[in-house]
Amino acid sequence: MPANQTCDSEKLSEVAELGEGGASGRLRASESIVFAALEVCLCLLTRQLPNLNPVGGKNPTSLLHLPSQGGESKQLVAAALHALALLPDLCSPQGRKSYYQINKQMMDESKEAS
Repeated sequence: MPANQTCDSEKLSEVAELGEGGASGRLRASESIVFAALEVCLCLLTRQLPNLNPVGGKNPTSLLHLPSQGGESKQLVAAALHALALLPDLCSPQGRKSYYQINKQMMDESKEAS
C-alpha cells in the first residue's frame, strides 16, 4: 500500500496473519517450511561447530565427524547464519515470536550441556 493512503483495521489484521504461523503463531514441525529450514540450518551449524550440539561431547560418534576447517566450512556456517536471519521474514508477527522462542530454547540447551 502506498504511503499516502490510509489502511483500515480490517486490512491490517489480514496482513498480520500473512506468513507462517498465522494469527496463532504456531510453527508446526510437520507443516512448516520455516521449521524445516531451521532444522537444516541448525544441523549444519552443529555439524560444523560441534560445541553448539548439546550432546556433542557425550556422543562417541561425534569424534568421527570432525568438521573441516577450510574456507568451505566457513562459507557453510556463513550461509546457514544468513538463512537463519532471513527465516523470520517468512513468518507472521506471531510466528516470529515462536521462531525466536525455538532459537532461544536451542541456545539454552546448548549452554546447559556445556
